[in-house]
Amino acid sequence: ARKKELFDFIRFEIPLNTLVHDLPGGIKQELSLVVSLLHDPDIIFLDEPTAGVSPRSRMRFWRLIKNLSKAKKTVFVTTHYMDEAEQCDRVAMMSEGKIIALNSPDKLKKETFSEDLLEIDPAEGVAPGWIEKFRGQPAIEGLQPHGRRFHAIVKDKDALSKLMQKVPAGFKLQTIKPSLEDVFIRLVDKTRR
Repeated sequence: ARKKELFDFIRFEIPLNTLVHDLPGGIKQELSLVVSLLHDPDIIFLDEPTAGVSPRSRMRFWRLIKNLSKAKKTVFVTTHYMDEAEQCDRVAMMSEGKIIALNSPDKLKKETFSEDLLEIDPAEGVAPGWIEKFRGQPAIEGLQPHGRRFHAIVKDKDALSKLMQKVPAGFKLQTIKPSLEDVFIRLVDKTRR
C-alpha cells in the first residue's frame, strides 16, 4: 500500500520492471525521493536534488517538494539555483562554510536592499568597453553582470537621472526588484570586505 501511495505521489507510470539505470535523470531523482519517504519521515534532507536534470524535471520536482511541505513535512534543500531558493519559506545563505543570512526570501531582499536596484541592458552590437563608462559613476555602485545584463545599486537618484540622459541609444535602464542572486552577491561582497 505504501509503495502504491508513493508511486502515485510522483505519478510514476513506467513499468515497474524497468531498471533504474534505464530511467531519465529527473525520474531517477524522483525515485530517490520516494525511497527517502518510505518510512514516512517528518524531516527530509535533499542535497541538490535537481542538479543535472532538465528545467521541466526541476519544475516537477519542486512541485513534489511543495506538496511535501503542504503535508506538514519539513524539507531541507541545498541548491545553487537561486530561482529554486526563491520557492522556499526560509533560506540560509552560506559563503565559505558560514551562514551569512537566514530569513524568508522577501525579508532577505528587504534587509539587504534599502536602495533601488538598476538593471542595465546594453544595446545590440555595442562596442566592447561600454561598461567602463558606467563604472565610477556617482549614481551607481556595485556593477555586477547578470547574463547579458548588469545590475547596480542606485546611490544617487538625481545623478542617475543625469546619467540616463547620456546613455547611448538602444540601452535600457530600469529599476528592478532584487532577486536572491542579487542578495547573495551583495552579502558575499560585504563579508569579503
